[in-house]
Amino acid sequence: MTPSPGHRAPRTLASTVGGLVLTAVAAACGTTGAPAEEAGETSPESTPHGYVEGAEEAAEPQPRLVLADEDGQVQVLDLVTEETTDLDPLPDPVSLTGDGRFAHLSDGEQTRVLDTGAWTVDHGDHSHYYRAPVEDLGEVPVPGPTRVFADTTRTVLSGEGETLVLDRSALEDGEVETAGPENTAPGSLLAPFRGFLVHVGENGTVEVLDEEGERAEEFGKTCEAPQDSATTRSGLFLTCDHGALEVTESEEGFSATSVPHPEDTGAGERAETLHHRPHASTVAAPAGDEGVWVLESGADEWNRIDLPDTVAATAIGEGGPVLALTGNGRLHALDPETGEERSSTDLLGTVDPDHPPVIEADAGRTYVNDAEEGLVYEIDHDDDLRVARELETGPTPHFMVRTGY
Repeated sequence: MTPSPGHRAPRTLASTVGGLVLTAVAAACGTTGAPAEEAGETSPESTPHGYVEGAEEAAEPQPRLVLADEDGQVQVLDLVTEETTDLDPLPDPVSLTGDGRFAHLSDGEQTRVLDTGAWTVDHGDHSHYYRAPVEDLGEVPVPGPTRVFADTTRTVLSGEGETLVLDRSALEDGEVETAGPENTAPGSLLAPFRGFLVHVGENGTVEVLDEEGERAEEFGKTCEAPQDSATTRSGLFLTCDHGALEVTESEEGFSATSVPHPEDTGAGERAETLHHRPHASTVAAPAGDEGVWVLESGADEWNRIDLPDTVAATAIGEGGPVLALTGNGRLHALDPETGEERSSTDLLGTVDPDHPPVIEADAGRTYVNDAEEGLVYEIDHDDDLRVARELETGPTPHFMVRTGY
């Protein structure tokens, strides 16, 4: 891999918008990415379908990996060209999260926003794929470890009792602007969903906020101690103390379905963090270190797969396997319904419990970071977990997240 220039000076927080300012999700094709045209610059007749100013459209996805080591060295690896872009370090990072295009690196006191320059605009029956230069957008006052929840209108960064709602369109233009409440009470959660915000209050009440920040829907069901959310093609999953809550939208409005854990589930076995292939409708979560929880959109119960010493897991969905990594470094491909092992392979020599690997998947490939060897493994999960590439990294890949979806 050849280092490429691409270093840019960080930008600062541009402005703060009071109240809850939401950007409506436009129905026209091309509006979910960066602005397709500027007023007075191009006419509808001269603008190609899917055009995004300043970006190159590609015929296939343009995935990239953001990598960081314990010292805060940061690098973006282009998985198509294998070129790298080095960015300013952020000493002593504690978390790295992504939302499809943007990566968010926290040092515990603040969170840096990185535009990785790779994204997909999904129009249902077809998609557009884009690539652009990597850009450092600067830091925002959200302490880490940071969680990120995003849709096409907003990105919510949450960490240590602080929540910041960012305008997605402004981020795509290279500016960091707030677009909603900056703080939420301890034990609460905000998650964007189809142009609205799903808000879980500190008492577990769940409501949907509209464009003006007013309550559009309130559910009779509760979600106490929310930990995570995951947006699928079908709805929004929230992890709760009792299990999960799935929020969906139809012509009749929003609805919420509770999916409790089995009654004999121990406190240390509950699903907390959800993982899945982007746009898939199946999610997975470690059941403590005793196995994997699997939940399909629309299901009324969890499926548990027993697998001792599980350290990481994700779901491919749409007939694909559930992938789980165990503490001995072995990667397992499991049937999401029966739990039967389809294949497995010895992948890592050691697993550091302080920095467990992550599993990042797309439709055809899965990526697992190996900090001990300084490698990222690209796995063909449809071919008996064959290692397609071993990617050498600049920073030791203690932290990794994939973008471009």
